[in-house]
Amino acid sequence: PLSSTGCSRAVRRAAALLCHAACREALAQGVNPVTVEALEAATFASWPAAVTERCFTGGVAPPGVAPPGVAQSGVAQSGVAQSGVAKGSGTPRGPDEGQGGLALRFTGGESRRANSATFLGPVAESNDAILDRVERFYRDRGSPPRVQMGPLAPVGLEDALAAHGYRVVAPCFVLTATPADVQAHLGAAAPGESASVLQARREPSPRGPWAHVQVTRGRFAPIAEAFLTAMESLAPDAAFLTVYNEGVPAAAALFVAHGAIVVGAAMRTLPEHRRRGAARALLVEGARFAAERGAATLCLQVETDNAAALALYTSAGFTPRYAYHYREAP
Repeated sequence: PLSSTGCSRAVRRAAALLCHAACREALAQGVNPVTVEALEAATFASWPAAVTERCFTGGVAPPGVAPPGVAQSGVAQSGVAQSGVAKGSGTPRGPDEGQGGLALRFTGGESRRANSATFLGPVAESNDAILDRVERFYRDRGSPPRVQMGPLAPVGLEDALAAHGYRVVAPCFVLTATPADVQAHLGAAAPGESASVLQARREPSPRGPWAHVQVTRGRFAPIAEAFLTAMESLAPDAAFLTVYNEGVPAAAALFVAHGAIVVGAAMRTLPEHRRRGAARALLVEGARFAAERGAATLCLQVETDNAAALALYTSAGFTPRYAYHYREAP
């Protein structure tokens, strides 16, 4: 675990170690990546076909089973993986059908995750064939080819992408904690934050105050209607959290439940409201939501160079479990 005081140094060191082999080795004590990636697939499966185009033909490992290569690295199979998250059913297929667990995601807008290829299981194609398919798919849509590289990526693809000039961007940690740990750790304001503790409110809809933070003042404005429509489809299993400061929306986040896991995403505090405890309030309410849903695990993802967020998350009881990054075409 990263300490708050040593966070910056630890982040710099960790970022230097984010290679494919190190990812696999770090998994021994962590959450099965099939779980998080398959939950991500389930989330994208809810997006309307007009919003996102997806392509994979099964190949996702069944619950509790790691795909070839990952199993050989000693990945711990968590109870989360056995909860049935790792399923490929219900995912719409895009026009570019292929083999194995390669998913080609495209929505437009700025999101790397929503506009990148990822791996949800074994892929039968060669690395050259994968690269060719990825490049054709994204260039046909006027988008730069981008690949999310995590522990499920095929062996050798990292080197192949590097040889074609793909650069590493946005290395991220996946962190987990129990809801009870988060609630226990966040009982008081952190050093440097206002003593008056803000509270998060669950909004009935992603529109309105939540959208003010995430869309009007956020990065989803170019695809506003598509984004909000997608968020509304998640409503039965989601908490749209907004923190207000002096009566105005100051911060927002999304928490989505699936079986034994709740994933927090889109944690955003508007610049003029930072250092007042808004992010802590989002985590507290997110942990409460997870506890209410009976989730055993709360999961967050954060870029490795975001020292402030990592300090907060580790002080809240979160532990880095594994890492991933993106490779973008020149």
